[in-house]
Amino acid sequence: MKRWMMFLAIPAALVLLGALAVKLYFTEERLKALIVPGIESSTNRKAELGGVSLSLFPSIGITVENFRLSNPAGTEFPNPYFLSLKSLFIDVRLFPLFSKRLEIDNIILDEPVLYMDVMPDGKKNYSSGGGARAASESGQGTPASPMGALLLSNMEIANGRIESYNRKVDSRWSIEGLKQTLRIESTPEGNALSLSGASDIQKFSYGTGSSWYIEGIPLTASERLSYSIPDDRLEFTDVAAKLKDVPLKVSGSVQDLRQETMMMDLAVESPELTVERLLSLLPAGMMKGAGDVAASGNVSFTMKVAGPFSDDLNPGVNALFTMSGGTIRYKSLTKSITGVALD
Repeated sequence: MKRWMMFLAIPAALVLLGALAVKLYFTEERLKALIVPGIESSTNRKAELGGVSLSLFPSIGITVENFRLSNPAGTEFPNPYFLSLKSLFIDVRLFPLFSKRLEIDNIILDEPVLYMDVMPDGKKNYSSGGGARAASESGQGTPASPMGALLLSNMEIANGRIESYNRKVDSRWSIEGLKQTLRIESTPEGNALSLSGASDIQKFSYGTGSSWYIEGIPLTASERLSYSIPDDRLEFTDVAAKLKDVPLKVSGSVQDLRQETMMMDLAVESPELTVERLLSLLPAGMMKGAGDVAASGNVSFTMKVAGPFSDDLNPGVNALFTMSGGTIRYKSLTKSITGVALD
């Protein structure tokens, strides 16, 4: 009996020794030497890593700390970098890899910060630049064949921040306190992905370089999307959001995500919108002095975003706003103003 136990223990010992050898070989410096050049060549940007580590049991875990990705090489923008992360953790199940299945338990991004800048001459720091162009010319931009089985059980973004400022048209928006969860699963054939998740934003602001039109508004959303790999098409199956008290729904699709020019066909609408809900978005400073005024009525809002989108092209935007049955009441007036309509 003892001999059999010894023979059974040999494979386990060999696996443990192999794992130890891999762990000793892939030092932090070797991991950096493998990761950094690949990121820099594919993005045409400089990458910095504060630290990186690898664990093998019970799953393959990779931890990256203090990651920074610069703006495109040879460019200057107000912000010193494009993307930063306090830490990134990826946890991949080991045994499904032997069956050609990629199963990821967790991807956790802690305190990501993203700057999206457009200069007055139209130059963008999120331009794909030479890296994407080269990929397209080498054939990587062509539709891909079906992939193997994929399961991402959970992706989390904690305390994220995004700042976007288009100086060419003087428009900016920002997101603070982003919390995002996401699950991705491929079909059995491996030719499509289903994505589901939820977003929670503490503060959303929108305006110009000199002032905000809406400031510090909370936003929540639930998302269900599907992506067809052969068609390179992302479908917005069921996307619903709430901007403070204003409900929003997004539908449509984005085609050719892997190409330099994407085709957008999206619709945004706000069902059950009222004047009261709309006014809740305005900054407190804007409503100062309007305490003796009250308004009500039904509002309809729809917006269509359609056409090509690339570094040099923006899709067309067509919005329709209507109000019916509007009423305005002033405390100083004995009667209200009624029948207000706007189109």
